[in-house]
Amino acid sequence: MVDGNGGHNTIDLRNFSRSDIEFTGRGLTLDLEPGKTCQIEFDNIDELNLSDAKLRIITWDGDAGTKEGADASNWSGDRAPSSGDIILIESGDGDIDLSGIDKIGTLVIRHNYDQEVTLSADQHLEGLIQTSGDLRLQGNLRIDGSMSIEGGNAYLGRNKISLTGNLFASNGNIDADQATLIFNGTGTQSITATHLDLGNLEVNNSSGTVYMRGNYVVERSLIVTKGSIDAIGGSIEFQNDSTISAGTSQFGNVTINAGHLTIEGGLDVDGDLHIQRLQQLDGGTLTVAGNLSSTDPNYYGSARIRLDGGGDQTISAQGGSGEFHDIEILKDSGSVTLLDKLAFSGDLDFSQGDVDATGAEITIRGTGNYKTGDI
Repeated sequence: MVDGNGGHNTIDLRNFSRSDIEFTGRGLTLDLEPGKTCQIEFDNIDELNLSDAKLRIITWDGDAGTKEGADASNWSGDRAPSSGDIILIESGDGDIDLSGIDKIGTLVIRHNYDQEVTLSADQHLEGLIQTSGDLRLQGNLRIDGSMSIEGGNAYLGRNKISLTGNLFASNGNIDADQATLIFNGTGTQSITATHLDLGNLEVNNSSGTVYMRGNYVVERSLIVTKGSIDAIGGSIEFQNDSTISAGTSQFGNVTINAGHLTIEGGLDVDGDLHIQRLQQLDGGTLTVAGNLSSTDPNYYGSARIRLDGGGDQTISAQGGSGEFHDIEILKDSGSVTLLDKLAFSGDLDFSQGDVDATGAEITIRGTGNYKTGDI
């Protein structure tokens, strides 16, 4: 462990560049070589000299007696934050307003702070780490780096938050169900959370994939304009009236709990697909490699669900009753077993693949086209 040992101190790291450093709530991790790192605490350090940057570390002291972040007297050294600075907020008797600062470096809200920090319209950060307190956005936020919520509450409102790095959420709470998160990096990005509700999710990554690990709810839209999403191994639930334009993205388990869901192009579900609640499903084809189930009694629309997994699959109502609209089985191997009380109201194409319906009670509704093959 390295620290400044008191006073005004500069750490000389000119053999390392900015890309060798990862910031945390306690300090920074320095990548020495493959498999070896060094932890440097923020305490008693004022400056880091790197090969390609000089980083000031400044701390909120509130000496001006106001909540204004643009007031230099509120910061250590009586210098207001600027681009490239590491800004520490770790104590204080009141709220802090950073809205008067257009561009700052990495903002770190540490574990001893239990008040509220406000960011306003169109601010620009190079990174954000929160381990305590409340963070409230009152405008759009651009982060040329990563965002890590490890404690406290982050209230994102109806704003747009764009990141070129990663989003990590562990013990903290992110209120983002009306916000728009935009991932617009140029390489691999990731979203890691145990559970996270998102209003809108956009991916505009020119040359990479956004990996989603954990459980997510998308309440309005998921749009991929460049790049792709890899959510295999996690789960995602689409709610309300949503639009999904996922391109070549791949998803794990998917739940539809929506009114009107529109699929632009198609949706690749490598896990299970469950229709919990749905009024209308429009658009392209949802391909499902796992099991398909529905507990909704009646929905309609132009979209088709295709079972194309390489192993055995089931179509069920999870022990009850449920309806499906346009269903296709297109399998080169494995079988499909139908279970429970099932209603089919649109096209039914079971022409390629073995189907076992002996354990199901089936009702055919409407005037769709039927190709049942051998059942």
